[in-house]
Amino acid sequence: MLSSDIEKALNNITEELYTAVIAPTDKIKNQENIYRLGTFMTYYMVDNNRRVWADNLINGFDQYIWDKDYSLITQRLQKLDIGYMIFDLNAATIDEDPRKDLTRRYENLLSYALSNEPEYIA
Repeated sequence: MLSSDIEKALNNITEELYTAVIAPTDKIKNQENIYRLGTFMTYYMVDNNRRVWADNLINGFDQYIWDKDYSLITQRLQKLDIGYMIFDLNAATIDEDPRKDLTRRYENLLSYALSNEPEYIA
């Protein structure tokens, strides 16, 4: 069992961490744009109304960004000032269309994400 002093200290640290996540100071606040793909889930991110680009069904990526040349994808993401990409690893599991178009779009995204190119985005 923890002493009351240690327990108070741990509670204070926890409170400081939560505060830093919920309302970060400008010194630690991330300003980079985030590209959220293949998920309808929203995540808590500071300023998510101005720096998170949602592409729930990966249509935008497929139509405007995707290319077999991964360096071209990276260039396009850099021009859009994208610093991070977040995507659901299970995105293709909801594809019930006989054409499996969502699965195709997801596999293209995944092939790019698993290449060495994304390291150069940020």
